[in-house]
Order: sequence, then structure tokens, then C-alpha cells
Amino acid sequence: MRSILSMTFLVATIFGCSTGQKKQPILFDISSLPCDMAKQQDIATLCGFSVVDIIFQTVTNTSQQKVCTYYKNAMPKPLPLINLTVEPNRDSSVTSDALFEGLLKNGIPGMDGISKFTKFPDERFKAVKSDSNKLYNQIYVEVEKQGLLIIEYDKSLIKDKDTKDFETKLIELYLYGGPQL
Repeated sequence: MRSILSMTFLVATIFGCSTGQKKQPILFDISSLPCDMAKQQDIATLCGFSVVDIIFQTVTNTSQQKVCTYYKNAMPKPLPLINLTVEPNRDSSVTSDALFEGLLKNGIPGMDGISKFTKFPDERFKAVKSDSNKLYNQIYVEVEKQGLLIIEYDKSLIKDKDTKDFETKLIELYLYGGPQL
């Protein structure tokens, strides 16, 4: 009898752990500057650089859009690696469903053709992604109806890395990593 109870408990525990993920609290602060939304050391480590090789600059900071660009510190000119755009929602009842539907159906026209989007494979995030541009990949993430987070990164950052794993870690840095101090 005791072994049956132990086995039942073990199966229930395994099943319970495999079907439910502990939800991590989002530390993303829509009012922060995008360059402060993740620790520079964490970004450098993920990209495979030392912290002194990554520099960043706030490009735009308005009530409708905030933009930060991370660069590889290179001579004679720094190379853009990650462009982070944050667009706050003014109305908390608005979702990005229509935007994501449009991106999935039509993509975004550009100089090199149309960027085609697919649903992001990690179910924890309401997101779509595109890897159809020659130079960079794009990820659009809805952040709990607070706003839209757009991450564009240079494809050279995923050389010899699993794309899904890299993109998941990149999103996690901005949502769960906490602000740079």
C-alpha cells in the first residue's frame, strides 16, 4: 500500500511539474529608458563579448517611442548589434493581436523584400519573430498590455548558437533581468 501511495505521489509530482511552469515576475518597467532595462554585463555575456566591448546609446525618448542601440565597440566605427524599441500602450485594453496578425499574414515591406513573420516558439511570450532579413532578426513582444518591445539584432550574434535559445534568453533579459544599476 505504501509503495502505491509513493508511486502515485511521484507520478502526480512529475505530471504537475511538467504541465505547469512557475511564472516569473516581469521586472520590465515601461517608464524606464530602454538602455536601462537590462544589465549591460548580461547583454555582453549573451552576445559573447566582454562588457567593455559593448556600448549603448539612447536614440529616441518620447512618450510614444523609446529606442536604444547597443554597439560593438570597434574601430574606426562602432558596429550596431541590437536595436531595442519600446512603444508604451496608452490604453491598457488594447492588445497587439491585430498587429501580430498583420505581421504574420503580410510581413513588413523593406528594401530587401518583405520580412515574413512566424509565431514565437516559446509559449511564455506573446510574440512574433522574423529571420527573413539578410542582416538582422526581429522579435516583437507584447509586455502584459504595458506596451510593445521590438528587438532587432545582428545575425552575427547567433553564429554557432541555437537561434531559439538565443532569442529566448534575449527576451528574458529584458523582461526578467531587471534594470541596470
